[in-house]
Amino acid sequence: MKVLIIITTEFVPYGGLTTVVMNYYRALDKTGIAIDIASTNKAPEVLSKELQNNESKYYSLGRRSDILSYTRKLNEVFKNHYDVVHVHGNSATMLLELLPARINCVRTRIVHVHTTKTQHPVLQKIIYPFFRKFYDKAVAVSEDAGEWLYGDDYIVLNNAINVKKYAFSLQNREKIRNSLGISSQTFVIGNIGKLNFPKNHQYLLEVFFRFKRSIDDCKLIVVGGGELEDELKKKAVELGSGKDVIITGMIDDASEHIQAFDFFVFPSRFEGLGLALIEAQASGLKCLISDRVPKEAVVTNQVKVMSIDDNADEWADYIVQNMYYDRIKNSKSAAESIKSHGFDISIEAEKLRDLYLNCLE
Repeated sequence: MKVLIIITTEFVPYGGLTTVVMNYYRALDKTGIAIDIASTNKAPEVLSKELQNNESKYYSLGRRSDILSYTRKLNEVFKNHYDVVHVHGNSATMLLELLPARINCVRTRIVHVHTTKTQHPVLQKIIYPFFRKFYDKAVAVSEDAGEWLYGDDYIVLNNAINVKKYAFSLQNREKIRNSLGISSQTFVIGNIGKLNFPKNHQYLLEVFFRFKRSIDDCKLIVVGGGELEDELKKKAVELGSGKDVIITGMIDDASEHIQAFDFFVFPSRFEGLGLALIEAQASGLKCLISDRVPKEAVVTNQVKVMSIDDNADEWADYIVQNMYYDRIKNSKSAAESIKSHGFDISIEAEKLRDLYLNCLE
C-alpha cells in the first residue's frame, strides 16, 4: 500500500510535527507499506538523505498561504495513486489537504491533531462543518486534543520516543556544559520549545529571575528559536539575567542538551501533549509544568503541576525546595513508567502500522 504523510508545518529536524512523524517513521515496520512525505519547504539534506535511504519520496509543496499554488502541487502529488493520506496539523485547516485528496479519490483520509487550541478561531468556526465531512479516521496526540478538535470518534497515538536515547548520561552532561562554558557545579534550569506565544517563555524568564535571587550560581538554557527570540533576550537583560540566559536556537537533536539540565520548567499556555516533557522525564529530571499541559504527558512522579496564574515566586520557591535528588535512579525508573504509559515508540509504531493496514480492509 502507498501512504502519503503531509506535515502542514515545515519539515525540519527540530520541528515538533516533524519530530513526531520521524520518530514513527524510523520505528515503523514498513514491510508492505511505501511511505512518502510532503511538506511546505525544501527538505534539509539530513532528512532528505534519510528518506532516500529508505526509498521514500519527498514533495515540497510551497507555502500553504498561497492556496492556489499549494493545491495545484497537491493535485499533482495525488496523481501518484496513494491509498492513504495522513495529514498532521493543528486545526480544521487540514481541510486544505483533505479536499484535493478526496477529489483525487484517495481511499482513506486520516487527520492527526497536535494541539488543543487554534490561533485562528474565526476561520476554524467557518470551515469546521466541512472539515468534519472530509476525513475518514481521526487521530490525536492526547485526549485533550481529540476532544477539542473532534469531540468524539477518534483514537490517540502517543507522541512516543526512543526511551534509551534520552536515558541520563553524565558524559553528555559534561560534554554539553563544556561546549556552553558552564561549570559542572552550576545549577541549570532548562526548557525545550519554539520561542512563540504558546510556550510562554516570558513567564519562564520571570521564574528564573526570582530563582536567581536565592541561587546565584545558576543558568537558564532554552533549547529553541523562533519569532520571539529578540524580545526574550531583551527581557532577560531588563531583568538583570541576560548573561545567565542561554538561547541555543533550533537544534536538530536535543537529546544531548537535555542532559545538561538540572530541572525542567515548562510553563506552556497550551499544548497538544508536550513531547519535550516526556523526553525530560526519560532523562530523570524533576519537572515543573503548567496546568495547561495535558495530564497524559505526566508519566512519572517527578512532575509538579502549578498554575501560570500563580506568582512566579511560587514556581521559583518550588525549584529551590526540590533541587537535590537522585537523577540516575529517576532515569532508570522512568524508562519502565514511560513504557507502561504508552510512550515507547517501538510499541506505539505497531499501532500506527495496524491503523494503515486496516485502511485496506
